[in-house]
Amino acid sequence: MPKILDGVSRSSLVMAVARAIETERPDGLFKDPLAAKLAGEDTIAEVRPSVQKYEDSGAPITIVRTRFFDDFLQSKGDLIRQVVILGAGMDTRAFRLSWHSDTHLFEIDSPEVIEYKESVLGSTPSHCYRHTIAIDLKELTADLLIVQGYRMDIPTIWLMEGSIYYWMNLKFIDCSRRLQS
Repeated sequence: MPKILDGVSRSSLVMAVARAIETERPDGLFKDPLAAKLAGEDTIAEVRPSVQKYEDSGAPITIVRTRFFDDFLQSKGDLIRQVVILGAGMDTRAFRLSWHSDTHLFEIDSPEVIEYKESVLGSTPSHCYRHTIAIDLKELTADLLIVQGYRMDIPTIWLMEGSIYYWMNLKFIDCSRRLQS
């Protein structure tokens, strides 16, 4: 399997660990049967204490936001037939949520993340038309989406669940460095 080395890719595995731990709970807010497989036993063992620390301190941010966006997407299922997930990481909504039969879901992330995810999931069937686009998000264009089947003439939900936090953190770090110099 490809190695996942950079911070964004590592964070996608950490989110999979959090979803795997929530799935183990009998009173979990959601079930993600693929999360543990994507995270891997070694990563779960390494990251579990940190995730549990957030849970114990009353800050289950990943869990709450996962449930929030799951509910939001499902509430729009009768209206929307196209979803784009920027920085999809180890997201498994294509596999675990109920979609209308003609929904197209586009997962966009770096080549190493998409390659890793595909190597783990193999031929696992999705509940929608799933399209993966392996590209640096800075290089994403409408033309690339269209080639992959994206239709500009139908309503689309754009989900930036993980990437917006990452980008905001990078901007904060950049600002902090400028202030320190």
